[in-house]
Amino acid sequence: MMVALGLAPTAGVLALPAEAQVKNEWIKTLAPAAPLTRALRKRIVVEAGKEGEIVDNKGLPRAFLKNEFEPGSVRLTPVGRQQLDQLGAALDDPSLKDSRFLIVGRMSGMGSDVAEQELSLRQATAVKTYLVETSRIDGARLFVVGFGGTRPLVAGSPLDPQNRAFEIINLLP
Repeated sequence: MMVALGLAPTAGVLALPAEAQVKNEWIKTLAPAAPLTRALRKRIVVEAGKEGEIVDNKGLPRAFLKNEFEPGSVRLTPVGRQQLDQLGAALDDPSLKDSRFLIVGRMSGMGSDVAEQELSLRQATAVKTYLVETSRIDGARLFVVGFGGTRPLVAGSPLDPQNRAFEIINLLP
């Protein structure tokens, strides 16, 4: 889908096209809100098995994406591709260009723990692959982990469909 970029008048006010508004929202959400504290200036290292510590660090900027894959697969839906195109545009913006990101896959706890963890990791990897191949984001800036249904977003409700989501965490430079 081709979209003309530019400003469109709305009720006497110039408004950004929807795609630019979404990109700006991604940037605003994922950019650090204030100058980095000493603790946040320290380079965050992603180590296998310790990704949960990063997820638990609520001081890091983060955003959430609804899981838009065909059920039980790593095939993105058209809506999923559109979301990732918008995310890719934001990650390519100069204000986020030096940041690294952890892509956290989650499921709704409807299958076995092993199957859900494996699928969430495969889907998080598919998100990374899409961003690298389509938006030309440097793969070295993107890390993935899949938690399956073991770390639900809706605490106490592991079967809630809202748990089928991706968390994008800014690991900062």
